[in-house]
Amino acid sequence: MSKELTLIFGGDTSIGVESEWMFRGVDPMLRGADLRMVQLEEPFVKAETLAAGRDRTTAALAPLRGRIDLVTLSGNHLYDLGEQGVRDTVDWCRENGIACCGAGSDLTEAEAPAFVEKEGVRVGVLAWNAVGPKLSFASDTKGGCAYVDFIRGYVPLPGTEDPSRLENDVWSLKKPFRLEGEYLGRNFVDPVSLERMAAHIRRARQKCDVLITYFHKGYVHRVAEVADYERLLSHVAIDNGADIVLGHGPHVTR
Repeated sequence: MSKELTLIFGGDTSIGVESEWMFRGVDPMLRGADLRMVQLEEPFVKAETLAAGRDRTTAALAPLRGRIDLVTLSGNHLYDLGEQGVRDTVDWCRENGIACCGAGSDLTEAEAPAFVEKEGVRVGVLAWNAVGPKLSFASDTKGGCAYVDFIRGYVPLPGTEDPSRLENDVWSLKKPFRLEGEYLGRNFVDPVSLERMAAHIRRARQKCDVLITYFHKGYVHRVAEVADYERLLSHVAIDNGADIVLGHGPHVTR
């Protein structure tokens, strides 16, 4: 028997001391949905520090209770408060009945899917950071976020190439060179990391009815521009079992 669920997805979401009244404008929409999910933009700690004021303590996360069912944590700011911020944010979510994924005390925990059951439908979610910084990436011995690794190359914007360099391009790639003019950074996905991502999707697919993948990716503040690597990630996710592919990061509607 088929069932219909209403799902709401939010992009990078910042929470602060005045978030309660900000939520009021969308509360009717949130109450009408079966599954509500956002990407939490920043990490939080249990007590104030020199780097984290009252608006960055876990007490500020209270407005999420009863409004959000699941948060992804695989963003570029996850490691802003170091290991403590990662741990305290994950702990708060779990202690308050909010599923979370994309972060953990090591890579195994960060890559683990989150599952939420609604109306008898088991929904699985996996989340990755595909833009860096690489300092935020988890490892076997370090906390952080799940990630799809990449090499970043800088290419001239159209119309700015130097024709005199074309015949020497192969040689030029073998030595450092200084960037001059306007260049655009492009990410090239690491194939080993891409296969690791695909394997996680295939395993999670077997454990749920609906599988959602959530990527922190894209050119920030660039309207309606989708990078080639974003399409690659999306197609690989779908080919390996994802039902829904979502992205966040540009901070603009695309």
